[in-house]
Amino acid sequence: MRARERRQWERAIERVCAPTGLRVFVVWARHLPNAHGAYVPWPGPEVWIVLDENRGEVPETIAHECAHVLAYHEHGPGIQAHGPEWRAWYRRCKKSLDL
Repeated sequence: MRARERRQWERAIERVCAPTGLRVFVVWARHLPNAHGAYVPWPGPEVWIVLDENRGEVPETIAHECAHVLAYHEHGPGIQAHGPEWRAWYRRCKKSLDL
């Protein structure tokens, strides 16, 4: 993936996650062996999203990981990883990203 395309996706992530007030860092990996992406909560007002730039489902993966950020921020760490709170945010993220 080219740098310009990565930056466009980073801006989309910033826009989608803006309501949280969190600072979102995006790390582009060349290969994640068992995942397309990962959400890494960080103590304080930061969160990391790690994305595999060589997998074909980057837009869906971004929506998936942003949904983790938003659901965790709104409902706290006690929610199920892919439970109803996450699913609601996933639908909103897909819509916001025009997927």
